[in-house]
Amino acid sequence: MVAVGAVILFALAGLLWPSASGQTGGASAQPTKADRIDVVYFHRTERCESCLWTSQAASWTISTYFPTELAQGRVTYQEVDVQKRDNAVLVYRYRASGSSLYLNYVKDGKDRIVQAYDTYPYIGNLERFSERLRAKVTAGLEGPR
Repeated sequence: MVAVGAVILFALAGLLWPSASGQTGGASAQPTKADRIDVVYFHRTERCESCLWTSQAASWTISTYFPTELAQGRVTYQEVDVQKRDNAVLVYRYRASGSSLYLNYVKDGKDRIVQAYDTYPYIGNLERFSERLRAKVTAGLEGPR
């Protein structure tokens, strides 16, 4: 009986959870030219040293390499605490939990959310981390080559 209940619960969760078709990850996810790119760093209320570093590095990268796009609103950057109730809708939309970095390539009002997995191995290495994040943002601004 418990197994049947679990199957029903997972089936319902699948129906209620947003489709994964708009969300991909990894380095191979090539965006089309986006109207806007939202860079969102999710974190817990209490953060470890790596989480704080990631937050600072992502913010620095975006503000340093995309100041014009930030001013124009073509690129945005925000940090979101996943444990605050006020952020529940955004956390659900990105399917975020804990410390995670996402890019949302918005085109014609449609989201294409990508988790920046390939930046994680470079936490602590600003040059490589920034290089990866810059490449993802630039690809979204310029479109496929």
